[in-house]
Amino acid sequence: MNSSFFLFMGSMILGIMVSFCSNNLIMVWVGLEISLLSFMPIMTGESLLNSESSMKYFIVQSLSSSLLLLGMMMMILNFGFLGNLIMSISLMIKIGVAPFHSWVLSVVEGLNYFSLFIMLFMMKLAPLLICSLMNINLMIFSFLTMVIGSISGLIQNSIRKLLAYSSIYNLGLMVSCIYEISIWLIYFLVYGFILILLLFMLSLLNSNYLNQIIMVEFDLFKKLIFWSIMLSMGGLPPFLGFFNKLIVIEFLVMNENFILVITLILTALMVIFYYIRLTFISLMFFSSSLKINLVNVSSLSMLILLINLLSFPFILFFKSLI
Repeated sequence: MNSSFFLFMGSMILGIMVSFCSNNLIMVWVGLEISLLSFMPIMTGESLLNSESSMKYFIVQSLSSSLLLLGMMMMILNFGFLGNLIMSISLMIKIGVAPFHSWVLSVVEGLNYFSLFIMLFMMKLAPLLICSLMNINLMIFSFLTMVIGSISGLIQNSIRKLLAYSSIYNLGLMVSCIYEISIWLIYFLVYGFILILLLFMLSLLNSNYLNQIIMVEFDLFKKLIFWSIMLSMGGLPPFLGFFNKLIVIEFLVMNENFILVITLILTALMVIFYYIRLTFISLMFFSSSLKINLVNVSSLSMLILLINLLSFPFILFFKSLI
């Protein structure tokens, strides 16, 4: 990593913080553009596929930014609902919420796992915050995103596309509670923590497709780490990811939004299924040695496993104090 990488990373984080902290619509837009222009050199690589993904991402984000600026101008000119609607659609395009999600699938195939983490996590923070401050109903987007994200992930063999559909599904849950900033922000941070652990493990596996995981030789303990992260991402209790779904269900029940509650429960079962499927693929072909050599177990691996297993009750207790 050269010095330019840290320059662009710092500039991208600065842009996100400008959008996050501004109370002026134009400065919010400026922050989004700073983060976009800083992310482009980070995601651009030497391969043709990577360059193609970068160009697609830039075109989509430029289009959504233009719509966002148009919506802001209409708000300033007192067009009210129409300006709000255009801004909402532009933000839904920017973060990849259904039915504006198709671009995400074509972009993720050309990215490395680090760029994938930035696109699926960091670049969504500022647009989600803007959505939470707007006065427009986004429940139809939440419903479509949960349904499409869960069903479409069932037929994927590409790990990147599977993660993309998982991200789309999780966006649906965040949008369902978007007007309660404390809930979706906790969800967002927990999801990001699990995602970075999962991408770290996948980078060690050096696998791009589900069937490639079969060929990877890992000792049993490392596979336990991988399985725990998989099941946590799927939202299976008692892992950390289950906490996210629990707080969203609690919020929706309190607001008597039972249609989204039923949708969440049914789609969550499908999401759990395709992560359990990924877990069983690696389970069927674990290394021949079943002995866990505790001397060789790294403290980092132990920490990851303990966080996944034990952090759920602590976060649940913390939430009860808020």
